[in-house]
Amino acid sequence: MTRAGVLAAALGAVACSTNSVTIAPIIDVPSNAAASPFPFTQLTMVVAHSGSDPAVSPLAQATFTTGSTIELGGVAFADDMVIHLSAGTNESAYGRTCPFSVSAGDGVVRPHLYFAHNGSMGALAGIAPLVRIGGDALTYHDGAAVLIGGADSNGTPVQDVEKYDPTINALSQVQQLQPRIGGVAALSGFGETTQVIELGGTNPAGTDPLTVEILDVDAAPAQRLHHLDDPLGDLSRAGVTATQLAAIQASDVGVVAIGGAKTATGDQTDVFVVTTSASNASTNGSIGSLASGLTVARTAHTATRLADEPESPVLVVGGRALADGAVTNRTEIFFPGSSAFVKDGPFLTHARAQHQAVRLPDNSVLIIGGVDDSGLLVPEIERYTVFDGFFHDVGMLPAGWAAVDFTATLLPSTASSAQVLITGGRAAIGGAPTSRVGKIGFSLAASATFSPQDDTPLATPRANHQATLMCNGMVMISGGTSDSQPIEIYDPGSANQR
Repeated sequence: MTRAGVLAAALGAVACSTNSVTIAPIIDVPSNAAASPFPFTQLTMVVAHSGSDPAVSPLAQATFTTGSTIELGGVAFADDMVIHLSAGTNESAYGRTCPFSVSAGDGVVRPHLYFAHNGSMGALAGIAPLVRIGGDALTYHDGAAVLIGGADSNGTPVQDVEKYDPTINALSQVQQLQPRIGGVAALSGFGETTQVIELGGTNPAGTDPLTVEILDVDAAPAQRLHHLDDPLGDLSRAGVTATQLAAIQASDVGVVAIGGAKTATGDQTDVFVVTTSASNASTNGSIGSLASGLTVARTAHTATRLADEPESPVLVVGGRALADGAVTNRTEIFFPGSSAFVKDGPFLTHARAQHQAVRLPDNSVLIIGGVDDSGLLVPEIERYTVFDGFFHDVGMLPAGWAAVDFTATLLPSTASSAQVLITGGRAAIGGAPTSRVGKIGFSLAASATFSPQDDTPLATPRANHQATLMCNGMVMISGGTSDSQPIEIYDPGSANQR
């Protein structure tokens, strides 16, 4: 029997009293040896409320030796439980569940738990999404990863939306969308009313403009998809960004679409807000053009919301100016409450396009990678701080490191320190995809340090792939390959997990 089989067998049959609830997690382990949590002689399982420190506020805990049935009985009822599982005294392996509920009459509760070596990149056998180069991975309100957009290895748009659900360790096909080249996706709304909006890009048939598609993943199949018509093709543009907004009005939520290049002539500086209603997306959605647009029409830029409060501003950074094709160091700030831009925000220290932007826990924004006006990769890492409203150099990517077509994902962090996971990408424009993995880590009051994770490579080189942090504190990585490959899961370990 394989080691994974031994662990599964240890879960065995469980017995429970009608007066208590027993928790017996289903433990999923990676298929590659480098990420394996084995060997170990004992496991420690802690049950805590979601958001609380399991070391400080455990609700129940137990230690199990090899061959034991891994279960906890008599667990109190709650709707926000999380299981933390660690191996050995040094926690050389770690895993946790997504939040789950325990209520009277449940008997045995068996949530899935991904368990791997700390800081490892593990492959999940049998979980292989479609070939998807480009496109987006979004963390849905239930903590699952939604895969949307992109193209296959022949450049044909991928119409299928897929969902990887870590609570059941399963991949499913959710919906088919219109074929579009270069579309973008963002979430609209918060909590159980969250919807996915797909917009922009161009119609490969070159005929009618594409609609804005609004997808409710939780709805019954016949009610999942709604369309907002865009008869003038205002959003049929390449290189547009879509950024989730907080409440615009009391009942409306939506996204702001910024920049991009139209295939037809027209205003390249216009900005659109797509609003939806949580109660009825099919009738209450709208596409609105703002009177105030960009100063610099641009593509290959980033647009990042600076906080989670209603009407939080959006920072637009860099990109390639459409007027002359030059890479710009100019930024602009959009304020949803006034539907206006602050012209000429703070200048980047280093002009760049095709970069990544990551919002940190203190609402500062990390700017990573990209190319300059000469087509050279930009190694300097900059950080925009809301405290003084300027960009500051905080570190460097190592020589030869991928600076385009990579993913940058914020790991579980605290208010004083953060880590950003960097995976894959290209070390030169048009270069081969890489399998390298690194982390940018720093105190939020100090400079960043870049740490290559050369002992934790991707199983297969990836570029223009997708990555997102799921409800179990793990990062799902998929796509960016010429053939279908299993998803990979990065286990950041127990630090800052709640």
